[in-house]
Amino acid sequence: MLLSALLAVTVAMASLAIAATVLVRLPPDYLSNPRADRKPSRGRGASSTLHRVLKTLLGIVLIGVGIVLSLPLVPGPGFVAVLAGVLLIDFPGKKKWVSRILGHRTVLQSVNKLRQRFSRPPLESALRRKATR
Repeated sequence: MLLSALLAVTVAMASLAIAATVLVRLPPDYLSNPRADRKPSRGRGASSTLHRVLKTLLGIVLIGVGIVLSLPLVPGPGFVAVLAGVLLIDFPGKKKWVSRILGHRTVLQSVNKLRQRFSRPPLESALRRKATR
């Protein structure tokens, strides 16, 4: 029983660390620039395919761990893990869905506090960008 509890805590901590890394590494204009998340193509070889597969698998694991974390605890840590997992997976409409969630004031404030701890600029909200034009 002690071993399973230790494993659960380790998996939870690792998933939160990965989630924090994903959120901190987002470009500051991710929400306001439709092409902000696009990176130059890595090619079409086996390494590119392997990278995409591993990224997708990590995203699925994060979503699963996030759902499990949301059940017994306050939804905060689980929600962050699910969000990071979704950011890693590619699917149609992902940018719109993520922008909607990250666009909420409380979520955006939390993510920007995390980014500030790692000396990263805050995410620019699409609404804030429109208001400054």
